[in-house]
Amino acid sequence: MTKFKHFFVLLSVVFAIIALSGCGLNKKSLVASGHPEWEPIMSQSGDKIVGVGPELVEKIFNQLGIKVNSNFTGAWDVVQAKARTGEVDVLAAAYKTDERETYMDYSVAYIKDPIAVFINKKNKFSYAKWDDLINKKGVATIGDSYGQEFDDYIKNKLAVARVETTKQAFDMLAENQADYFLYALYSGNSEIKKQNYGDKIEALPEYVSTENFYITISKKSPYAKYLAQVNELIEKYKADGTIDALVKKYQEDNTPPLVGGDRDEHGCIGSAGYQWCEVKNKCLRIWEEACYERAEQEIQYRLARKYNKPAADVTITATRKSDDYMAGKVSFAAKDLPAGGAGGLFLAAKQGNMWELVYDGNGSIDCEKIKTNYHFPGEMLIGFCD
Repeated sequence: MTKFKHFFVLLSVVFAIIALSGCGLNKKSLVASGHPEWEPIMSQSGDKIVGVGPELVEKIFNQLGIKVNSNFTGAWDVVQAKARTGEVDVLAAAYKTDERETYMDYSVAYIKDPIAVFINKKNKFSYAKWDDLINKKGVATIGDSYGQEFDDYIKNKLAVARVETTKQAFDMLAENQADYFLYALYSGNSEIKKQNYGDKIEALPEYVSTENFYITISKKSPYAKYLAQVNELIEKYKADGTIDALVKKYQEDNTPPLVGGDRDEHGCIGSAGYQWCEVKNKCLRIWEEACYERAEQEIQYRLARKYNKPAADVTITATRKSDDYMAGKVSFAAKDLPAGGAGGLFLAAKQGNMWELVYDGNGSIDCEKIKTNYHFPGEMLIGFCD
């Protein structure tokens, strides 16, 4: 009886060790995923997601001693739903939106992504500002976002149908079922090449926006605690050229040859990512060289674009400013103000190399969100969240 008792005790210990070992392995196996059609940042390759974002995620978490499985887990809306539940731990790249911030934590920005307006070459139209898309039929893919400001504009002002794949969207353009398709410049150019639509479809030279890409971690993931280390490594890899090397690697694999036949009236080659910077009076790619000389100027132009005003009619005054945060006042030219009206207040935070307008004085301010997501110093919020 004693022998049997010792045997069962020993057997129990063995099973406990096996169970604990299994738990340890599970904790070190992170599930990452991303958009299946967003080259060169992320795309599907068999049962995997590959590209700049997935390779960066693997490099970062491997550095932290964590194994990463970059899996294809479905269409982009499905991937986001799985991040919400915690089934997917990390998204290799995502734009920042209010809704996504409710279930994911964002890293610092690691790359910029121009969003283009793709059109049928036979049905060209003039596009310089968002209002030029009003009364036209647009198409976009399900689950895609273009930054909070433009997402809100689509919802309130535009008629945009949603389809499952980029092929469906480009087919609609080719068959005159849509006037324009909203999509990332490089991803769109790559798809045009794959689908042999180069003679029919092109991107307009003016972009609707240029958004930051972030690594995101599900709030339900056990790996959310590593966000600070992730941010440190992103900054390191930006500084030492690692991210630039990844971009070059995947652009060479996926981006179609750049051509010079689409110069705009300023001589800027849109297919190569160049656009006119009126501030510097030259063509540039804004993810390589900043168009704006200072933060106040960038915020001025963002507000002008958001409210469809000439930049000269928007005045920005910073009342408190640091390297990464700014608080101040904004006012519009007298002719644009309502009777007895006045300007408002704004808050901005630097995300990567780009200033993000966090609050522009329109509507109520969400102090809890601003403190939690942007970590504003207390002195910056005087007069906003007293």
